[in-house]
Amino acid sequence: MKIILVDTFGKDAAFRIADEDLPYIKADEVLIKTKVAGVNPIDLKTKDGEGVSELCTLPACLGWDIAGTIERVGIGVKDFQEGDHVFGLVNFPGDGRCYAEYVSAHKDHIAPMPMGLTWEEAGSAPLVFLTAWQALVNTAQIRKGLRVLVHGAAGGLGHALVQVAKKIGAYVIGTASAKNHDFCKSIGCDEVIDYTTSMFEDECSDIDYVMDTIGGDVTLRSLKVMRPYGMLVNFTASLTQEEIELAEAMNIKATFMIVKSSGDDLKELLYYFENQDFIVEVEKVYPPEEIEQCLKRLSLGHNRGKIALKFS
Repeated sequence: MKIILVDTFGKDAAFRIADEDLPYIKADEVLIKTKVAGVNPIDLKTKDGEGVSELCTLPACLGWDIAGTIERVGIGVKDFQEGDHVFGLVNFPGDGRCYAEYVSAHKDHIAPMPMGLTWEEAGSAPLVFLTAWQALVNTAQIRKGLRVLVHGAAGGLGHALVQVAKKIGAYVIGTASAKNHDFCKSIGCDEVIDYTTSMFEDECSDIDYVMDTIGGDVTLRSLKVMRPYGMLVNFTASLTQEEIELAEAMNIKATFMIVKSSGDDLKELLYYFENQDFIVEVEKVYPPEEIEQCLKRLSLGHNRGKIALKFS
């Protein structure tokens, strides 16, 4: 099979396409023939030596999002069979190895592919929608009527956060450039603030929950618009102890959240995908040979929705 590898981590690290034997599968695993592998900011951070690089073995094959067809099942797998269409977030955080034509995945990290989604959509959905679900439902436990501010509302994670928050019944305010305002409103934003022309702290207040996909000074500025006893969830690993303590002094909880692979949570999301409550926006799909161009586009930011690699 063809596999995309990186031999070292760092800003100057380069990818190469290699030939390898198909992965060995354990009793509780399945072998998936990859159709589409989603690409996420964590991939780029890990390649650069940050992210979850310390959990990956060199030469590393990155990628955790996948949609594909099961080619083989381990002897301990009862819920899936050969030929099933599945999607999942494989072994996150850890060695995902989804930038490959074939991927071994634990049975508890995948779910049946939602009817109505394309391969591109299904392969792009798991990480961002699992993150949104685990952040809003499990971590924040938001309720109907509360006010949620989503930074980067048109991005891959942002557009998932908006939709999950809105489905729960929150009042959703998003930040996005003007060209993405109509899109943000179409997926559930009640208000959209143009961060290129306005300071969001001048445009909103009384926020119960902030979904911080940006970090940096946005984190501190976000605390200014929040109600006491609210929660700020940061997804960038930039949250500092100083910011946590400042939030505590304001009776606000600030926490960093990292997604974990969960087939059970994906199954919770199946209904919403199949009922067309959630849409997966995919900006562009690249062939494996264009992995460098793919990650370069990702590094520029400001993408609408997701970017992915198509293997077959």
